Amino acid sequence: MELKTWAKTMLNMYKYLDIIGDTIDELVKKEALSSFSRYGYGNTIDSYNRIINLNSRKVTLINLKILIEDVTDRLDDKYARFIQLHFIDNFKANNVADALDISIRTFFRRKNQCISKFASMLKIMGYSNEKLQKMFEKEMWLLNALEYNNIEHNEESERLQSYKILKSIDQDFRKRDLA
Repeated sequence: MELKTWAKTMLNMYKYLDIIGDTIDELVKKEALSSFSRYGYGNTIDSYNRIINLNSRKVTLINLKILIEDVTDRLDDKYARFIQLHFIDNFKANNVADALDISIRTFFRRKNQCISKFASMLKIMGYSNEKLQKMFEKEMWLLNALEYNNIEHNEESERLQSYKILKSIDQDFRKRDLA
């Protein structure tokens, strides 16, 4: 896996991070409230462990968000502005092109340039494929998205890609944190 694939995945996932964070908060709240209705020492320990696991995952999520923002802040303004508008603020291609006074064709070229610059900055900051893999090894939704971004997709729409990613996130949290 190349750092460019990590860069593309991280930037594409940014728009989901707040939603995932809110979901984790709801799962913690649900687990805490449901633990009152359970009896027995073992059930209490299980509930605490699930809450600790969820909070650990939220810390990982926050670290991912901070990393994306830190890398973006270190880029030239030309690329940082594009990343801010498209990946962080989630503007569509035509809105980014209008805001930056560029053509749609230039938008797509600049998008690829931004992903490459982001990957280069990750490397400069000391991140490698192995380091990122280790940092996010428990986040199957992110690794699934990474794998998805490693494959060329000509036929699938962005909406279908978003659906698959959200489904992966949902399955990951249901499987591991509600068991």
